[in-house]
Amino acid sequence: MCDACVNENHNDKNSRCGRAFEEFFESNLWRMRMLGLIDGFERHMPHSLEDRQGIDFTVRKSVNGT
Repeated sequence: MCDACVNENHNDKNSRCGRAFEEFFESNLWRMRMLGLIDGFERHMPHSLEDRQGIDFTVRKSVNGT
């Protein structure tokens, strides 16, 4: 649990902690991109169609030039 979540109700706490984890994950994706491990990524905005489908990120990686 992140420190900001201690005094919030259950739904707000889950939302805030989830967003904090997404930010942490995004920083790792940036590092992977800079190292050439992935071609790129897109972070889907909260409440977008993708987010409502449970898709927080889309990551692109080429294999054998495709």
